[in-house]
Amino acid sequence: MKRVLSMILALVMLCGAFALTACGETSTTPQGTLPPVGTGSGTDTPTAAGSVDINSAEAAKNARPGFEHVDFAGHTFTFASPINTTDGWHDYEVYAEEDGAGILDAAINARNNLLLEHYDCMIAVEDVEEGTLQDDRNTNQNRIDLYLTRYNLGGKASGGLFYDFHSLGLDLEQPWWDQNFIDDVTINGQLYTMLGAFSLTSFDATWVMFFNKTVKETNAALKDIDFYQLVYDNEWTLDKFYELIKMARVEDGDQEMKLGTNDVYGLVSSSFGIRGLYFGAGQSYIEKTDAADGSTTFAAAFNQSAVDATDIIVDIYADDAVTTTDYQTVGKQFRSGTTLF
Repeated sequence: MKRVLSMILALVMLCGAFALTACGETSTTPQGTLPPVGTGSGTDTPTAAGSVDINSAEAAKNARPGFEHVDFAGHTFTFASPINTTDGWHDYEVYAEEDGAGILDAAINARNNLLLEHYDCMIAVEDVEEGTLQDDRNTNQNRIDLYLTRYNLGGKASGGLFYDFHSLGLDLEQPWWDQNFIDDVTINGQLYTMLGAFSLTSFDATWVMFFNKTVKETNAALKDIDFYQLVYDNEWTLDKFYELIKMARVEDGDQEMKLGTNDVYGLVSSSFGIRGLYFGAGQSYIEKTDAADGSTTFAAAFNQSAVDATDIIVDIYADDAVTTTDYQTVGKQFRSGTTLF
């Protein structure tokens, strides 16, 4: 079974993907070089299948260095992506409807058209279920070139389905790659998945905190406190956060804090907010150490700082000024002015 390294090197430079699928025998192509692809070799004069001469200045203008003369001869790269998920998330970085009216749709289509114009290749996305990638390899179809995923990557990577990004001859120090992700997820010198500027879902999933200015300004104890200045003065801590939460609490007179009433909470969040506070306080579950020989070891990150952060987070969520609920109710409470955070 063929591997698709020679066909995806240029594509990943311009487009990016979470994981590159590896099918069959190990390639003997030296790292960082390209064997013949389509009608061009990477060094010989290729024949362009598109409307633009790929040797022209116009074609080379937006091509990555080293890939100016790559011609994929109309190949379609198939991205496998769990689109219709039950968790509310789907990967939309790769493909957009041609008649999409949004700014993002326009940008994605422009990017894909650029690939077609300069490299004579196209992108297709396929909705997949668990096991599809393994089946594609086992049946020797080799239909899937790149895989977008969020969960359970470990089992797939250990099964030999993906390339190691460190072996592809790519410059992973470029600013469009997520350097923190590379540092954290490189294990024993190997990296089987990637995040970067293309990873729009990761931006959507970033934890953020909002405060309701109306609630703040109408609360006598809070109105003169400059939340932004607390940050500038390095006084924005879990202790200060908890103090503000308790100050915001307003019970409507029935001696019970309850959603859907006139009670004003200090914090309404989903249960995921618990780990958001933990990570936001600079804590982690594990500590990773890379030795000089490239080997990686892990240890539990349960130091005193983690214990102190955990203690106050437990106190915060045990307080009746705080409650957890579903995402929709969180938004409703915030918009209605019945919670500060």
